[in-house]
Amino acid sequence: MKLESISSVFSLLQESLDVIGSEALKALNLLGFENEQQYQEQLAQNHTKRREQTEKHIYVIQNTGAQNSLSFLFTPFIYSVLNLKTVYITSRMPLTEQVFAHYFRLEALELQHSLSLSEMNISLELVEENQFQFYAFLKALLDPYCHHIDWISSWIAHEELTQQLQQLNIRLNTIVVGEQKCGIESDQIDFAKLLWKRKNTETASICEYICKDNAPLVSQHLNISLKDAERLVDDLMYSEHLFEKFSVFGEFTETVFKQHNSTQRLNA
Repeated sequence: MKLESISSVFSLLQESLDVIGSEALKALNLLGFENEQQYQEQLAQNHTKRREQTEKHIYVIQNTGAQNSLSFLFTPFIYSVLNLKTVYITSRMPLTEQVFAHYFRLEALELQHSLSLSEMNISLELVEENQFQFYAFLKALLDPYCHHIDWISSWIAHEELTQQLQQLNIRLNTIVVGEQKCGIESDQIDFAKLLWKRKNTETASICEYICKDNAPLVSQHLNISLKDAERLVDDLMYSEHLFEKFSVFGEFTETVFKQHNSTQRLNA
């Protein structure tokens, strides 16, 4: 793919997400680049590497913290249990912090992303609200192991953007979040017990909702029927595989956080 084509991907992404120049520069700075040209040059190099990689990463970019997107907060953990290396990026909003805080230390998420991905099959990143989607896409495109992006959005991606990403050997799958809700407000859900093997009527209903939303994604990634995917996700909910994943990830973030604090004290 020529550098001019890569430049058009950057511009098209900026246009599709309605990102102004100053916000685009902030996203580039977060990724360690001073300007668009530096990013494009690195992107061209990494695109060449992507064709040589056997390891693959899935990026899940969730653009809404609304109640009706609750199911997709569990998507990266479902993927990781299924041995799909997953990078999940969303905005730092009340719902994401409220749910994730039940399971692991949020302060540790910004530490050791590479280690988390290699050891846990998952990397989570909560980004400030302004134009986080643009940052997330730029990061995904820059990853030579990225081959698939699940974009959980409130609108469908431009067809031209989808085609341009295909030229980078990245498939974009847009999941449009509708108005359907699980029927229970998030602040009324007992997340500590949600993934237990034994469930009451309320937690069983929520798990069914999560299963229904995630089964089509699992079906696509594992290339199995929707019915088989529903059975698989449902099994994860009731066999405590997800519960164990959250528990181990919680221990991982706690260890990373303590090591980070110890290092800071030694360097003080």
